[in-house]
Amino acid sequence: MKRFYPLSLLLIVAIAFQTNGQTTKKNINTAKIKEKVNSNSTVIREVAGTVQLNLDGHTDAIWSFSWSPDGAKLATASKDGTVRIWSSINGKNVFTLLGHTRAVYDVRWSPDGTKLATAGEDGTARIWSGITGQILFTLTHADAVFAVSWSPDGTKLATACYDNTARIWSSENGVQLVILIGNNDPVGDVRWNTDGTKLATRSGETARIWSSVSGKNLFTLTRNPSTINAVSWSLDGAKVATAGVDGTARIWSSTSGENLFTLKGHTDHVYDVNWSPDGTKLATAGYDKTARIWSSTSGNELYILKGHTDAINKVSWSPDGTKLATASRDKTVKIWSSITGANLFTLTGHTDSVKDVSWSPDGTKLATGSKDKTAKIWYAIDK
Repeated sequence: MKRFYPLSLLLIVAIAFQTNGQTTKKNINTAKIKEKVNSNSTVIREVAGTVQLNLDGHTDAIWSFSWSPDGAKLATASKDGTVRIWSSINGKNVFTLLGHTRAVYDVRWSPDGTKLATAGEDGTARIWSGITGQILFTLTHADAVFAVSWSPDGTKLATACYDNTARIWSSENGVQLVILIGNNDPVGDVRWNTDGTKLATRSGETARIWSSVSGKNLFTLTRNPSTINAVSWSLDGAKVATAGVDGTARIWSSTSGENLFTLKGHTDHVYDVNWSPDGTKLATAGYDKTARIWSSTSGNELYILKGHTDAINKVSWSPDGTKLATASRDKTVKIWSSITGANLFTLTGHTDSVKDVSWSPDGTKLATGSKDKTAKIWYAIDK
């Protein structure tokens, strides 16, 4: 009588008898395990936590990257003064955006995916065609531009500048519409709320909420006694979260400027803060090598995520809110369950600090950017 063995068992046996170490390593690194179905076809299984694509080409550290809205492309901004657009399907460098003369700090796709905006150390922000890679507008500032942010409808672009100002520009003709004046320090970041009526900025020891129509400073959030590293809107626009060098994160009302909760637990600088997609939780990244998940309705600490061996630079929620990714100076990214706080898997392969991490729009992949001059795209789920 013939015996039929499970496919998974045959796969294990095949790997156990593999004598070519290079071939085995290649199969693991490309995240493809071949399961023979019959003599005419092969099924390729994608394994969560393994590399799909290595994006090599930059000659200096990658500071920022951005997924296109459809997830088909990834834009990377580098200290080498260039921005590269990559296919997330095959890793091809579709085109390179040339024009900045110094480091590019930030890059963001427009909501409809037809344009890109970049922020440069050379004192300019630029708007590019996302279809051809051509420069559409150069937005000149008095000093380095740290960040760019699109309005929800894509008709405007906000920029954060070292000259202590943030500015709002028309993305349709490159004309400056509003200048946000009142900060005493360089503006490190600027973010729109979801309905496009307000902006939040961080500058030195203050965060501010502004009217995007008049440019009026509506509220100044000043209870952080030290530098603010990050600012983030809740999805409903009712609250703003800040992360500070004093080791706390804070939740503020965007309608009154009141400090609703102070999140205490980190023992050193908090570098990043990010809301869960449903707005019920916050995640923070700390110099103390931990990330933490908090209730946004009570301010209570829910989970301490331990495992990194160096400071954590960024936190990123999966689109469905069930997972959290953390990028660290220890050269790794870890994926955690936001339901249980368990470490699900670790992404290893970068050779220097991982500066940023972000999920693809559909949640099936992750992108990472590092000081090692590379970006990588990883499988986030098994298929």
